[in-house]
Amino acid sequence: MSLSARLSASSSRLLVPALLLATVAGAAGAQTAELPLGKSQPGRVTAEDGATYRVTVPAAGVLSVAVEGAGDLRLRVLDADGQPLPDGMADADLDGKMGRETVSVRVTEAGAYQVRVESLDDEAGAFEVGASFLAFPSFAKSADTDGRPSQARAAEIGKAIDDALDANAGDLRDWYVLTASQDGTLALATRKIGSDEELDLVLEVFAAGSYVEPVQQSDNDLEEDTSREGVTVAVRAGQKVYVRVRLQSGGAGRYRLSSSLMP
Repeated sequence: MSLSARLSASSSRLLVPALLLATVAGAAGAQTAELPLGKSQPGRVTAEDGATYRVTVPAAGVLSVAVEGAGDLRLRVLDADGQPLPDGMADADLDGKMGRETVSVRVTEAGAYQVRVESLDDEAGAFEVGASFLAFPSFAKSADTDGRPSQARAAEIGKAIDDALDANAGDLRDWYVLTASQDGTLALATRKIGSDEELDLVLEVFAAGSYVEPVQQSDNDLEEDTSREGVTVAVRAGQKVYVRVRLQSGGAGRYRLSSSLMP
């Protein structure tokens, strides 16, 4: 059975409208303000629009962010592309206060990161947000050359790609960008290469410019194989689709990403 036929036959697959991809992409256009280290500053947020800040760190270390304000707030720390950092989300309602949050994340290289304050109800408004940084050189790692959307490898639909991930080496995710040649349904699938590999993969599809939440995700371990995942999404001619293949929980191994486009 072909790749597209296998995915279409699975009842667990959701067909995501191309309109949704286009709409979500527009959500990334929020303005970004500077957030200096060691200082706090006021801000405002609404139920419809979050507040995004850019913070620059001088080295590897620990970036800590805190917010307090009206309503129910959520706090995120993202990389320069807007991709969430591991353990970079807080919605703990500290001391029973829904607008009080703090998060500390390990950053492995110097540079710019994003802080985002989001409202989870209609009562949000004014808040105070601040960031601090502790340099910790031993946290430094070599930059992952394809670990961000801006570094995504161009992939040709219909041509399989073989690649590898290695948690111990800091290679936790690979990004790809595919461009649809015509309107249709794009099918994507992963599987490990080699019978000795123990590889637990997650396959995700994102709209261009919006990398916090995927518009489609597979972590279903098809045929009881933790490396086998598959999704289908509707696309328009010329549309760019961003794909992330990541490790679920450590490990290392080689995998194959396959794709096809059904008119």
